[in-house]
Amino acid sequence: MPSVRIEHERESGRGWTYDVLVERPDAPPTRHQVGLSFADYEHWSHGVTRPEEVMRALVLCALRTGRFAPGGLLPPRFDAATVRRYVPDLDRHMQRAE
Repeated sequence: MPSVRIEHERESGRGWTYDVLVERPDAPPTRHQVGLSFADYEHWSHGVTRPEEVMRALVLCALRTGRFAPGGLLPPRFDAATVRRYVPDLDRHMQRAE
């Protein structure tokens, strides 16, 4: 199972951008910049879970479904809205990840 580490968080006018490290036992580690809007954060957490935990769950869901990241290969930059387009049932996956 991959490990997702949040290395840095930056807040902007629309949400957060995270520097994320993904480590897998069968591949070299990869780094990604991932965006999370305030709207997506509120939708998934209702303000209860810390934003970085929502981000970790999002990246894990993107990896596990295989629809956004075939073969476990995430793009260097993406955001939650992009994952939603590739994984229409992302809300269900996010509920399981909490």
